[in-house]
Amino acid sequence: MSAGGSSAARQVLPVGMVSTCIGCGCDDTHGCPTGCQWLRVDRESGDGICSECGNLVEAWDHNARRGKALRPAHG
Repeated sequence: MSAGGSSAARQVLPVGMVSTCIGCGCDDTHGCPTGCQWLRVDRESGDGICSECGNLVEAWDHNARRGKALRPAHG
């Protein structure tokens, strides 16, 4: 995964620091099967929204991401 809209060199993350999409659960090391990049990412909390879950950006921007409340139930 890469930071959306950035052509900068790859960001090196501290050991153990992986961000996870609050929509589908993909992360820095396991992107979506069709490929994705970060639209929003908060490295401090470890949460983000990938390009495959773009429908969640508005909620993220309105700070509705606390406790990964936007992640759908899988099963």
